[in-house]
Amino acid sequence: MLYNTSEVLTQIKEDIGIKDVPLPVDDNVLTKRMISSALKEFSVRYPRIEEIVLTPDEVVDMSSRSMYGYTKYIIPEKYYRGTEIISVLGLNPGGFGSGVNMYMPNVSLGSADMLIGSIAGIKMAASLGSMMCHAPTFNFQPPDILIIYNGWIASSFRVELALMHDPSLATIPPGAFTDFIRLATLDIEEFLYNKMKRVTDLDVGVGTINLKIDNWESAGNEKRELLKEWDENQSLSLDRINYF
Repeated sequence: MLYNTSEVLTQIKEDIGIKDVPLPVDDNVLTKRMISSALKEFSVRYPRIEEIVLTPDEVVDMSSRSMYGYTKYIIPEKYYRGTEIISVLGLNPGGFGSGVNMYMPNVSLGSADMLIGSIAGIKMAASLGSMMCHAPTFNFQPPDILIIYNGWIASSFRVELALMHDPSLATIPPGAFTDFIRLATLDIEEFLYNKMKRVTDLDVGVGTINLKIDNWESAGNEKRELLKEWDENQSLSLDRINYF
């Protein structure tokens, strides 16, 4: 972990010139704001990604009454404990090292006519499969339900999850911290400006401090422009964040 939440907050306060200034809110409030706002916005665009395996043990409902049927899985809390699932990015049939979703042809290596018959059976199965099978599709229902359509009923699937980053910031790779701190700085400036925009001076016992908070007035618009830029151009320093 390159930075923890305390170190990030200290850097932000130093950068905007309020490290030793008494504020109407303490560091706990600022930290909660950073996690509930900046970290969520960052995670939605550049999430922590994990691949998991859902097995028949996680099935909570299934139906074959529609044309393609569906199987409903619950995603175990152990895969996202301490955070939350933002979305499901994709899935593939089969668990790791599992052959449960594969068609294994029974080839008879005997006489020529037996071999020809086996090959004909394989070709027929392939033709039927191409006509009848459809790629699995899915629907994620927050916080933890995944409905899979067109898949094998009650089978195993490899699922790619997009998760919110850990509140400790430990899941943010070092190369992404510059961009996260940039967003968090604007977010803190916006928050403090809305709290203090009617205050021009602070009495610190031995005198007063001119806050010059007008510098923060545009922080909210700058934050929205930054998020819009990321949405449109994917201009973060890395295209994808993987976490193992």
